[in-house]
Amino acid sequence: PGVNPVGVLVRHVVGNLTQWVTVGCDPARQRADTRDRAAEFVVPPADVRPGAGELGAGLRRAVTDAVETIAELNKDHLLEVRPVQIYTVTGTGAVWHSVSHAAAHAQEAVLLGKLLRGDRWRTRDAYGVDGAG
Repeated sequence: PGVNPVGVLVRHVVGNLTQWVTVGCDPARQRADTRDRAAEFVVPPADVRPGAGELGAGLRRAVTDAVETIAELNKDHLLEVRPVQIYTVTGTGAVWHSVSHAAAHAQEAVLLGKLLRGDRWRTRDAYGVDGAG
């Protein structure tokens, strides 16, 4: 109770990354901010919940879009002051906000995984690491 499921955290990180970087730092200012932050926290019924594959694909898409946006930025874009949500930030500030936000929620998801899976939590297995080093 009172803890967001990992799927909700993933949707929330996607929304934040898209709003703060892909839209917020768009050098051409052509992308519209369509984020519905409150909807990210609604837990859908189990029979219509997105699976890990769908959530992962959405996260990969959001990261790719953000990376492409950042690649388009020059020094002036990074120093330009811009509105994001209710804040006024530089492009650099928007990027750093979103990176630290994603890192915090990633750690939250790891903790949830460890709490739920206990001894079965094995991050090394997911990357094919043999345990050496």
